[in-house]
Amino acid sequence: MPIYGFEIEKLTESSSPPSVPIGTLIMIHRESTSSQVDQVVNLIKNNIALGTVSAGRGVMDVTSSSYETSGVLVNCVDAEKMKNYVIAEKSKKNNPYIINLEGKSLIDDFPQEVLDFFMSYSERPDVYFFSTDFLSFVYGDSYYGDLVNLINDIRSTGIVILIADQDAYERLTHYANITIHIRDYHGFVLVHSRPDALYLSMPDYTQKGWPRLKLHMLV
Repeated sequence: MPIYGFEIEKLTESSSPPSVPIGTLIMIHRESTSSQVDQVVNLIKNNIALGTVSAGRGVMDVTSSSYETSGVLVNCVDAEKMKNYVIAEKSKKNNPYIINLEGKSLIDDFPQEVLDFFMSYSERPDVYFFSTDFLSFVYGDSYYGDLVNLINDIRSTGIVILIADQDAYERLTHYANITIHIRDYHGFVLVHSRPDALYLSMPDYTQKGWPRLKLHMLV
């Protein structure tokens, strides 16, 4: 499964162009909370989402930054490709690209028939984004078991990217195949997946002005 706009191969020693096996759970661990960390996390997310929907594959966005990502995608891809992008929110909107969440439990809000309906337009494999701050907002602190069960149900159809704050990281880290740690160090954002390889993250722009994330190893 391709990973777009992000040098994940430097963190995982995988192939280039970067890719991960279907079924992979990638945890993006926000070690610290700052606007700089949020910018880097959103840059990773937006690049992966853009590349995935542009390739005709589905993206399900269950995060607190879904409105930002949808705004970015609307300005970058045509309406036909936007059909590959589905968000979830706590609402009662009648929209074929919005999953309405009741907030009782993850399992109730994401039954298989709902997933099949909303992702039916796109080609598989899909990318599923979750963020633990959004899940806590919708479900409180009792969603962890349901999240693990849901991930196990959907991971055979794509990859799962879980954006986790510290508490959720401590509870769920052992389920992740790849963990990417991101933290703020005096205004600089550092990224690593293992303690012996630390990277400084910097934006890099394409000829069309689109920002991607470049990783520079610190020695």
